Amino acid sequence: MTTMLLLAAVVVLAVALAVAIVALVRGGGRHDDAAVLGDQIEDAAHAQALAVERLERELRGEIVENARGSRTELAGSFSQLQQTLATQLTSAGSLVSSVTAAWPWGSPPTPRRNPAAPAPAPIRLGGMASRFRP
Repeated sequence: MTTMLLLAAVVVLAVALAVAIVALVRGGGRHDDAAVLGDQIEDAAHAQALAVERLERELRGEIVENARGSRTELAGSFSQLQQTLATQLTSAGSLVSSVTAAWPWGSPPTPRRNPAAPAPAPIRLGGMASRFRP
């Protein structure tokens, strides 16, 4: 819709310019006609500038409303993801406690490190992750 209005404003200005040129050529250079046509062209240009400003305002408003709707939709999606992850985490926690409770030899074995084995190399974090190292 906005492009149609802009196109219509450009067409009106082009027609006004064509009429002004034809009138200048036919009039033989009369000074009064040239001044009137100049005023008409100036008025048409001013009207077109106002139409373009209005179109820009409408377009900005549509962009803002579209962005607001997108943010609302994303917030809903993130909320649903959070609920799903919380449900899965609860389920995994109850599974771990049921497996731990059913272990036949007391508590499950903890992995032991061989003291003769070399220590594992530290993990190198690059970029932003290195700022969050404990």
